Amino acid sequence: MLDSIFPNIPEFSLVIAFAIMAVFFFYVGLAVIIRKKPLLFSQRWYFGLVALFLLPEMFNLLAIFFGWGFSEEILRERESHSSTTKPFDLLLFLFFASILIFAWFSYKGYAAVGVADASLRAAIHDSLRELNIDYTERLSRRASLWDYSERLSRRASLWKELELLEQDATLRVRLVRSGVSSLQLKPTSEKVSLKLIVQGIKRHYKSRENVNYLVAISYMGLGVFMLTGCAFILAI
Repeated sequence: MLDSIFPNIPEFSLVIAFAIMAVFFFYVGLAVIIRKKPLLFSQRWYFGLVALFLLPEMFNLLAIFFGWGFSEEILRERESHSSTTKPFDLLLFLFFASILIFAWFSYKGYAAVGVADASLRAAIHDSLRELNIDYTERLSRRASLWDYSERLSRRASLWKELELLEQDATLRVRLVRSGVSSLQLKPTSEKVSLKLIVQGIKRHYKSRENVNYLVAISYMGLGVFMLTGCAFILAI
């Protein structure tokens, strides 16, 4: 069982982490379907899910390394193998820490779940017009490499960079997968915030129903699958 791998953390702690992730994914999918509108939220929520899973394991590795909360018998046994176990524990901790740092820098901006392909572009344009921001639109470098492929030309059109004139900033719109996109403002502008742009996008969708329901159903399915896995682990 899990407590044999992470002996000083109760088995249900990891199950709770998976359960919270499952509820999150199920809620996102359900919200898109019920509201009949795409859901936009901070990508820091994704970072929170990564941290929720990794931090207990990182704490456990530190406890193993320093011998916190272990019986004397276990400590003596580990001491006899310390030359091999301690370096491995430390490397594993550093590996998890690097994932956490990478996630912090990766999950910036906003996520848009349930967006239909063309509607997000129109929503961004409407929001920028509301804010009286002039912009020029171009394909990003990564998209331009794909533009030669007829099969991927439709996807490439969603890898966009909108240069906000007189703002010294670029709004990057990236297709993560079908129905899911991310929006980032680089560098952060003092004259306009990504939050204001996202608020304009939400206003655009208030009067329009243009949703990718397939991705919403897949999010709900992932949530149900993870909850079923949690129940199975607890039942063993």
